Amino acid sequence: MALTERTLGLLVDLVENKMTSMQIADREDAREFVGLQRCLAELRSSRGMPVGQVAAGVVPEIRRRGRPPKVRAMASC
Repeated sequence: MALTERTLGLLVDLVENKMTSMQIADREDAREFVGLQRCLAELRSSRGMPVGQVAAGVVPEIRRRGRPPKVRAMASC
């Protein structure tokens, strides 16, 4: 099922509104924000718009807790 240009525009607006109203307080919120960024990028690419930076700002990818794997430590030597 293909989405119309109007529907894609409305979805982009909804995602952008959700992102601007979010208050990131913990990791779960940050993960949701990153998911919304990916969703917005996908919607924009299907709409034919350049992906670029999101107006609400960029939150870096959440790192996992604990020691980094040995392979990563060995590769940096």
